[in-house]
Amino acid sequence: MIEALSLIGGIAGGLKPQAAPTTEAPGKSFGAVLGELVGSVSGTLKAGEAAAVGAVSGEVPLQTAVEDLMQAERTLTATIAIRDKAIAAWGEISRMQI
Repeated sequence: MIEALSLIGGIAGGLKPQAAPTTEAPGKSFGAVLGELVGSVSGTLKAGEAAAVGAVSGEVPLQTAVEDLMQAERTLTATIAIRDKAIAAWGEISRMQI
């Protein structure tokens, strides 16, 4: 699961935005922001996994492990919801008549 998120982050980091004429100062590209978010999700999931392993071995208090696992679950749920919305938006765009 985490390897797949890292792969997505690598792909998103390679996206090159097309230059659009604007008067605003350029910010981060969509691909860069997406890559950072995927990295953040991956880090949260890794922390949850580490807490679970630590709780089983007795190195991490149970409450801390549960909190970390709940945070990882919330992060994964939000990521899946965002992915579903992005796929739905892409489907709508692809059905648009030109």
